[in-house]
Amino acid sequence: MRQKANKPADMITVPARMYPDEAAEKKLVSFMRRFQAAKRTAYQALRRGKEPEEIVKDLYRKFFPNARWCQWALEDAKATIESQM
Repeated sequence: MRQKANKPADMITVPARMYPDEAAEKKLVSFMRRFQAAKRTAYQALRRGKEPEEIVKDLYRKFFPNARWCQWALEDAKATIESQM
């Protein structure tokens, strides 16, 4: 289970529905596919005993040129491992 994030006091979440056009939908699906692949890669690397810093660097090179998304993929993989214990 994901831990509750510490949000700034002035940050709010607005529930909404998105109806992207075809091009935006393709980009979104592509992004979701890459993020899931990054999570699987992070999960496998954690199981092999790799250091988190190395995993983030690998994800950065392979999937996203954005360290934040790589860190989130790693955190999701850690949460999956913790939920299995």
